[in-house]
Amino acid sequence: MTPTFIGAILIAVAIFLMFRGSATNMLALVLVATLFGGASAVDLPALGGSSIPPANMALLFMAFYLLASRAVTVNNLAQVTRPNLFLAIFCIYGAIGAFLLPRIFAGMIGVVPMNVADAAFLNIYHLVPLGPSSQNITTAVYLLGTLFAGLATALIVNIERSETRVVQVFIALCWAHVFFGVLNLALSTVGHSDWLMFLRNGHYAQVDQELAGGIQRVNGIFPEPSMYAAYGFGILVVMVELWLRDVRARATGAAALGMVAVLMLTTSSTAYVSCGIYALVLGFRFLLTPARVSLRKLAVLGCVLFLVLTAGLAVAVFHPQLGDKLVQVVESMTVHKSQSFSGRQRLFWAQLGILAFKTSYGLGFGPGSFRSSSLFTAIAGSLGVIGIVTFFGQVFALLRPFDKRAHDLSRHDGQEINIAAGWAAVLSLIPAAISAPGPDPGVMFGLLGGLALARRIPAMLPQRRHRLYVHETGVKPAMTQLSQKDVGGKSVPVLYGSRY
Repeated sequence: MTPTFIGAILIAVAIFLMFRGSATNMLALVLVATLFGGASAVDLPALGGSSIPPANMALLFMAFYLLASRAVTVNNLAQVTRPNLFLAIFCIYGAIGAFLLPRIFAGMIGVVPMNVADAAFLNIYHLVPLGPSSQNITTAVYLLGTLFAGLATALIVNIERSETRVVQVFIALCWAHVFFGVLNLALSTVGHSDWLMFLRNGHYAQVDQELAGGIQRVNGIFPEPSMYAAYGFGILVVMVELWLRDVRARATGAAALGMVAVLMLTTSSTAYVSCGIYALVLGFRFLLTPARVSLRKLAVLGCVLFLVLTAGLAVAVFHPQLGDKLVQVVESMTVHKSQSFSGRQRLFWAQLGILAFKTSYGLGFGPGSFRSSSLFTAIAGSLGVIGIVTFFGQVFALLRPFDKRAHDLSRHDGQEINIAAGWAAVLSLIPAAISAPGPDPGVMFGLLGGLALARRIPAMLPQRRHRLYVHETGVKPAMTQLSQKDVGGKSVPVLYGSRY
């Protein structure tokens, strides 16, 4: 176990926040750590070259903080687990299955391992016998990290009522992701893309691709363009959902525009397909649900679409050669993708997930046992029927599709951030649905899900004086006296003390 320089910085910041910060600050640290998707905080050579990502390391320190604050009690844990019950079953069954199922079904079929060597990528049908590996351990830890992210976020946001501060962190993350993408593109243009390699120190296949005609793909500080696009798309959905509900509309709207622009520059099929599906979902919601989107926002969306079409026509008229080149790029990354080598390989991996589901009689082979090319086929082949039912049960709990409040964009009852987070948690899985190799929905899914469900839990209190406190009452905890006070027509816990 060897900490990297990124891990050392993360540990130093986390220790400082444990003594001088608040629980929301620890949550912000986890969110910032998710930005470093190509980095390693701690290298684990004993596990076949695996590593601990910065986000999971930050989650560990957040757990220490909550335990030290005594906010994690049996009652509080039961309160936050109740709305996250499906996620809890999904992740715990996956963690147990990762150790048992590969041994039960060992040698039954050939599978594509999670860690595929570079040479093996050249063979579409590369298979190894099914059996336990270090990736089962790694994936089990990732699943438990996703579960803890959901429970801890719900606990922190419920006690501190810190949704607004979390939104500020997401806006900063959006612009930071855009900045790294533009910086990567600029450095690649002048032949210095390797300058960002120190932020991609994880044990991943680093991909700096250049398409025909000299068009450089964008991957920021992520290992490859598809991973950069998937993360950026998730942040884009958060910004759009908040903007639609008038949550810091100017800031979230501007951040969404910036993210759309940089995603179009990635030349990643993940970005193009995900944005296209999201546009269709938005149109469906506007037409067939009581969304009640304002005419002003419809006009803004229409203007954005008009500008995009105008820019495309201007390029076609004044720079026809560049226009032809861009059309070729889009075609090669979308409609012709299935005919490419990688497209046929991903189709084979997806079929392997379905075969694993059938061969295991609906039990699954265990997370980390094989590589697929879609979150859904990975869940089916790794966790079987239990995984499918519990995962979609969690999706249903986040969306609440039969509740009008979940669709009405004009409501401002104090829960618009939570509702937006629920939609963002589910819709941000679109890239994973078309490209994820494993069944873990990710730390970001857990964080957004926890934010979405925080207000559905009865208000909780920390057990002693600490930096966990209620923000919206405007009272800073200088004493340990606890009481109740009517705020906005409802009774909520407050801590008496000195004013800000």
